Amino acid sequence: MILRNDKIKSAFSRAAKTYDAHADIQKESAAGLVRLLGNINPASILEIGCATGNYTAMLAERFPQAPITSVDFSQTMADIAMTKLHEKSNVSFICHDAEKLLNETDKRYDLITSNAALQWFTDINNSIRNIAKLLEPHGIFIFSVFGPQTFNELSTVLGNIFCKKVSIPAHDFPEKEELLGILNAVFDSVVFEEVNVRREYNSAFELLDNIKKTGSTGGRPPLKLNRHLLAKMDEWFSRNYGKCAATYQLFFVTARNK
Repeated sequence: MILRNDKIKSAFSRAAKTYDAHADIQKESAAGLVRLLGNINPASILEIGCATGNYTAMLAERFPQAPITSVDFSQTMADIAMTKLHEKSNVSFICHDAEKLLNETDKRYDLITSNAALQWFTDINNSIRNIAKLLEPHGIFIFSVFGPQTFNELSTVLGNIFCKKVSIPAHDFPEKEELLGILNAVFDSVVFEEVNVRREYNSAFELLDNIKKTGSTGGRPPLKLNRHLLAKMDEWFSRNYGKCAATYQLFFVTARNK
């Protein structure tokens, strides 16, 4: 039996070569995280879920003197990131399951950060507790994560055309209240911001293709959608939104260690 994490890793690995051309929201989220960094000056940094290294490059530019350890469970993604940042001597890459790494390592960091990755974790509660333990005194955890209202329009239209509730990967993403409860249990200070970004696509096919080419399928098999069903989706989107629409629910968090 193939485990959920293996399926998710395979989806991201397959999408590695198309990721940069379609990951506009992830890049926008990374830029938002850079703004949250403020005037901190960490001596050591751990990045969780580096993908193809877009946020990694921003960190390396912002903190050229700090050693940065970037982790991703997809070797294909990590290879692209390594090629992209081969001139950055302060960055090292590890291909490993970040949840396992957080359980196993005892190395401490001044800054632990992650861009749009933690929503894929099997046990986000345990991972955040591990992150708190790995921070130096007065260390800081800055991250973004997608919320469960991501692609709510897609969820609605699929339910409409199949006449039943259709589960999509975003339904498994952490709720705001759940996330705040976990964070407040282990950090003294938590600053939480929700941002909803709306994007429009030319068709339902273009939206689904974008999801596939960023690896954001959750490792699930594709829905059986023929031309007739795609046309029905386009008609529904046109009737309700004027165009194919997608909302990305993003949570931005800054948490300081106790």
